[in-house]
Amino acid sequence: MDVLEIPATIGPLDRNQIETRLKSCPRLPSLGTINSALRELLTSDRRYTSQISEVIRRDPSLTARLLRLVNSVYFGLSTPVNSIEEAVFYLGVRQIRQLAMVTPVIEDFQKLAGKFWQTGMTEMVRDFSKQAFLKSLQVYIPELDMTDLLPGPSGVRAQALGPDGALVDDFVFNTQGNRIVHVRNAPSPGATSSLAIGRMIADTAVQTFGLEMALP
Repeated sequence: MDVLEIPATIGPLDRNQIETRLKSCPRLPSLGTINSALRELLTSDRRYTSQISEVIRRDPSLTARLLRLVNSVYFGLSTPVNSIEEAVFYLGVRQIRQLAMVTPVIEDFQKLAGKFWQTGMTEMVRDFSKQAFLKSLQVYIPELDMTDLLPGPSGVRAQALGPDGALVDDFVFNTQGNRIVHVRNAPSPGATSSLAIGRMIADTAVQTFGLEMALP
């Protein structure tokens, strides 16, 4: 005979329990269309706090970042701010604009870090351990030893990132109406030091601007 188990009564949660459960939830991605609408509104001469708050309210991720920022120790408010309207009032348009710009960047970086965390950890080990760095070089040049290694500056390389967190390693062009061609990405270093990219830009411009003939 099967026995039906009756679940225990669930009582109300206190503030600490609620915050603990919220922190364990995955972060929601910010919506690109809402970020675009917010940036457009913030650059407008006729903007109101209520309008800004309404746009932010549609984006759970941006709302969470906004409330975390205004309640941080940086502002030192004695009473927690739980209202989006109050948060917008405290932060001001400049801070809201910076938050709207940074949010997509942070989320894209999180995608990149999630996909390539092992590569990142390897680079950190190579940075802290000279022996590990030498071992990785000896894969290509076995004759190297510690005397061949000299301190030098760190290299920085810009890398385009797709919406899914994948690295973009091909040409990316975007057109704005029939007036502007944006070169969003070009493979480096070979392609940027050759005439191939110039030809691709010229051909794209011919098609975008409706020119009568292409370059020979």
